[in-house]
Amino acid sequence: MNELINLYANKHTRLMNKFIGLCAGAVGWPSPLGTIGYEVQLIEGVIILDSARRVVPDLIACSQTLDHAIVAECKSGSSLDIAQDKRYKEVTAANIASVVTVDNEDHLTHIVAYVVDSDKYSQLYGNTSFPFIVFGDDCVEGRGNFKLEKLNIALQKVEFHGTRLEPTKYYPFSHDDATGVIVSYAINAVMQCIKKDPKFKFDPSDEDSITAILKRTHAYYDLISSKHQRVLRKKIKEMLKQIEQANPDFTRQITKIQMEGHSIAAIRKLNIICKRIISDYVVQQRLD
Repeated sequence: MNELINLYANKHTRLMNKFIGLCAGAVGWPSPLGTIGYEVQLIEGVIILDSARRVVPDLIACSQTLDHAIVAECKSGSSLDIAQDKRYKEVTAANIASVVTVDNEDHLTHIVAYVVDSDKYSQLYGNTSFPFIVFGDDCVEGRGNFKLEKLNIALQKVEFHGTRLEPTKYYPFSHDDATGVIVSYAINAVMQCIKKDPKFKFDPSDEDSITAILKRTHAYYDLISSKHQRVLRKKIKEMLKQIEQANPDFTRQITKIQMEGHSIAAIRKLNIICKRIISDYVVQQRLD
């Protein structure tokens, strides 16, 4: 099931997870950025430029030991937004320091980098002066000058050894992902909330309930911009309301558990119902 979910995740989401994995690490995945101190601090957040214009990079990772930030823009398509590229040239360290937390703002330096899969690199690299982080089938490498020796060294070609497993848990889905992908994470998060939080009350109309579900499945939920948090909450709310209406046994079983307690039999029955719902959505996605 997880293989099918990953298959239908959109390429942009997958690139974001790959980059986060370079900082945070994952089983079977290298973390060359994490080894020199980089941590993701902001996802899909707004940077206000001195000109009052704005850019919204996919990710900003900072290394406190290097006083350095990587502003990462993931590109899954075959073209660059030239206007966006020009705005990125206006970004200053002070602009970045206003949206992240760094130990020494006065010494902060930064680089903007595009994050791409290798099949897109040849179509993109000639249209910008910024460097690239390129993911191939068996390696990842930096191409271009990252203007920081330790970063250039860290992003020399790193080969994947053994079975390569793309990270999926950091930014598991966006509002643009396939319904089958989002439903799987949302339903599993509902299950986790019910099993592990006695105070949790499932209510698709309640903002606190939806936030708890998202925090359970989105490891980096607190780093996502408030705008994108709102978009994700709206998406999950609409989806769970649809599931509730189409699957009365799902709602009845949750109500039973929350009124009568978490017996093994009751949780097992809910688990069977949830697996059926997820399977139905994934099969439908394959048919579509």
